[in-house]
Amino acid sequence: MGLEHPRFQETLVSLENTRFDYKATSILGSEGEFLWNLIRDHGYEKTIEIGCALGVSSLYICDALSFTRNPSHTIIDPFQTQGWSGIGIRNLKERNLEFFTLLEKPSEFALPELLESGETFDFGFIDGYHTFDHAMVDFFYLNRMIRVGGMIVFDDANWPSIGKLIRYVRNYPAYQLVSPRISDSKQDHLTKRQKILRLFIQATKLVPEQTRKKLFSDRVNSGAVQIPEASSVVGLMKIGEDERRWDWYDDFV
Repeated sequence: MGLEHPRFQETLVSLENTRFDYKATSILGSEGEFLWNLIRDHGYEKTIEIGCALGVSSLYICDALSFTRNPSHTIIDPFQTQGWSGIGIRNLKERNLEFFTLLEKPSEFALPELLESGETFDFGFIDGYHTFDHAMVDFFYLNRMIRVGGMIVFDDANWPSIGKLIRYVRNYPAYQLVSPRISDSKQDHLTKRQKILRLFIQATKLVPEQTRKKLFSDRVNSGAVQIPEASSVVGLMKIGEDERRWDWYDDFV
């Protein structure tokens, strides 16, 4: 675990004599670095996270924030104390990253309260309950609170429920996909089917747009079929205000 998260290997709370396992419940080091770089590169100062658990993603987020003038992180985790024995919060305190607020209540209650109070954020990380409907509720409220130029990032984008939600949200005119580049080593391990699919997607782009829309599904035309292969962490940057009409709908699969 230490080698996987070298930024924090000296201060991670020991899980000896506990039922927990960092590797089983935490983001990978490469995924954490993706979050860290997004926050640092864009100068985000005010962030929110749904789901803390053992606190590894919180460490990456707050460590990146620590370079800013006014760092502020909100954590929503109804099970942090009783379910996770407070280990996530202890990990943050071990690194002296104490500019956070912990809300120990379900996100479907906490998020509407934050919205009603007028809160806004630069960056949101969704890693809570993983059903399509629950993650959609999380996104619905964060969409109302994330400023233009900010970003919402989903963990476990390769889960069917989250992957489908991302394909839906990608249709929003106000968002642009941001995902890690697949490393050369991962490219080498793609299955034959995945490599053929990538070539097929690239080839469809050579077909005139109107013909392409008639021949291929929206999922193929958008390139959404590639999301699960690329990374389990996928971001969406808010590039404009959400100005959809009340009856807006764009089909997706």
